[in-house]
Amino acid sequence: MDLHQLIDQLRKGEKSAGPILVSVVGPMFAGYVNAIASDLPLPDRERAIETAIERAVDKIDHYDEMRGSFPAWTRTFVRHAVADERRRSLEGAPEVVLEDLPQPSIFDSSSRSEDELAALSEALDSISPTDQLILRLRFVEQLSHAEIAGVLGVSEAASRQRTARAIARLRVAAEAAPELATYMKRDA
Repeated sequence: MDLHQLIDQLRKGEKSAGPILVSVVGPMFAGYVNAIASDLPLPDRERAIETAIERAVDKIDHYDEMRGSFPAWTRTFVRHAVADERRRSLEGAPEVVLEDLPQPSIFDSSSRSEDELAALSEALDSISPTDQLILRLRFVEQLSHAEIAGVLGVSEAASRQRTARAIARLRVAAEAAPELATYMKRDA
């Protein structure tokens, strides 16, 4: 089927043209996504392509043939979808910078000395209440990013980003405490 016909059908509101467009245009982006996102697992790359084309279909009224081809126009959606997948992907998620932070035991007084607990408390007190809440939801209550997003009223991607920033700020605060040096990750 001709790409221009599919685009015309989409603009006329024919819902069946969307899935056909995904199957026609999707393979065009496989090499591009492999080049820019080789760090992502194949299912994530495929989902990025599908998501990008779906977004392009949703915004088909904004596409102007006079400014470029449909694949060229859609490439921007692909880049953004890859970035979204990277944020969602475990491989693309920021490393936890305190070795024990994901485990609630870091807050367990029975496994920490008084000096360590005091230093940890001071480091936590030095970050914002919002960061403290995010860390508590993620690592003490062990909520998923989707659940945290619901609590905070933000997207899941924003939840991941806020968690990463809170961890980074906690790390900066913890680096100043010699009592927590054993928990800091060593650079290899």
